[in-house]
Amino acid sequence: MHLSTVLAPEAFQGREAQEYLAMEGYRAGTLSHFQASELLGMTGFQFDGFLKDHHIHDHACDVDDLIVKQ
Repeated sequence: MHLSTVLAPEAFQGREAQEYLAMEGYRAGTLSHFQASELLGMTGFQFDGFLKDHHIHDHACDVDDLIVKQ
């Protein structure tokens, strides 16, 4: 028996896989912010917090994005 099976219930392992797919899909641009948040059953704001908690800053808005180019 694998140690992770003993330490983590099956539902938790499924959730980890779902979170991984959402993070990697979002990071790769395969999933939009909305799609990834829906996959995890989160609001957009909750998903933003999730990304921050996992130190994922890809696609984050920075100052350069806010400057209007003329």
